[in-house]
Amino acid sequence: MHPVTIRPGTRMAEAVGAEKVEASCFHHQRAERLGNGLTTAATADDGTIEALELPSSRGWFVAVQWHPEDTARHDPSLRKLFSALVRHAGSG
Repeated sequence: MHPVTIRPGTRMAEAVGAEKVEASCFHHQRAERLGNGLTTAATADDGTIEALELPSSRGWFVAVQWHPEDTARHDPSLRKLFSALVRHAGSG
């Protein structure tokens, strides 16, 4: 577990309603460079990209590099992330 800082104004920030969350992750790979159009939505203290978004997407495109399912039961912010996913999946 380690803290992840959410970038203000992102879809991720809107979804979780928090500036920081505790991430359960087991990195063996990480994103060094983002593809065209992707933006960083959250980072670890060491600068590792922990979440990214595709703002130009017609749909809700948010990706995380950790396992929110591990702690969502105890973390309201991460439950909100799942709620946002379900809400946006149903509106497509």
